[in-house]
Amino acid sequence: MSPLWNFAKLLFALVSWMVTGVFWLFHGAKVASQTLTDVQDARRTMRDGALRCPDGHIILPSGIFECGACGWRWRDHAWGLVCPNPECPRPLTSYIQCTTCGLSVRNPSRWGRP
Repeated sequence: MSPLWNFAKLLFALVSWMVTGVFWLFHGAKVASQTLTDVQDARRTMRDGALRCPDGHIILPSGIFECGACGWRWRDHAWGLVCPNPECPRPLTSYIQCTTCGLSVRNPSRWGRP
C-alpha cells in the first residue's frame, strides 16, 4: 500500500469522526433544550404547590381520568397516569383534564414529547 492511500484513509476516518461528533453535539443540544422546556412547562402548571389549569382552577391529584387514546375511564392518582386498558395503543397519558372546566394540562411528572 502506498503512503498516499494510507493518508487518504486516515483523512477519511478523521472527517467521519468529526461529522459524527458534530451531529451528536447538535443532537445533545436539542435533547437538552427539550428537557429544559419540559421542566419549564412543568413549573408553569404547578403554581403555589398545586396543579392548575390555564384558567386557574386547582386540579385535584386524584380522581377519575380518561385516556385520550382509547377513551377508557378509571379512578387513580394524577402522578402516575398509565391507562389500565391492556389493549390501549398509547397507555401513557401526558395530559390531565381539569375537573371544573375540562381544559387539558400537561402532566408535570411526564417529560418528553407526547
